Amino acid sequence: MLLVKADAPLHARFALSEPSLERYARSVRSDNDSDRWWGLYFVDDVEKIPGGARFMVTELTMDRKSYGFACIPDRGPDPEERGCEHFKGPWYIWTDGD
Repeated sequence: MLLVKADAPLHARFALSEPSLERYARSVRSDNDSDRWWGLYFVDDVEKIPGGARFMVTELTMDRKSYGFACIPDRGPDPEERGCEHFKGPWYIWTDGD
C-alpha cells in the first residue's frame, strides 16, 4: 500500500520507459507520430510545444481527465498553462479535461 501511495508503479514504469520517451520527445515534429508504443506507454496524442513536446499516454479516466507527459528541457511550462506539474528533470505530468 505504501508503494502505491508513493507512486512507485508510476516511477518504475517511467524509469523503464524514459530513454524511449526522451528520444521520442526530442524528435517530435508538427506531423506527429502518435498511436504507437513508446517504452511501456501507448502514446495516443502528440503536440509539439515551444521548447519541447507533450503527449497523452492514457485514455480518458473515470475523473474525465486525460493524463500524459511533457518534456520541456530548456524551460518550465508557461505559468499560465494549467494542468502541468513537475515530475522529474525536464519532465512534467499534465492533465487535460474537465
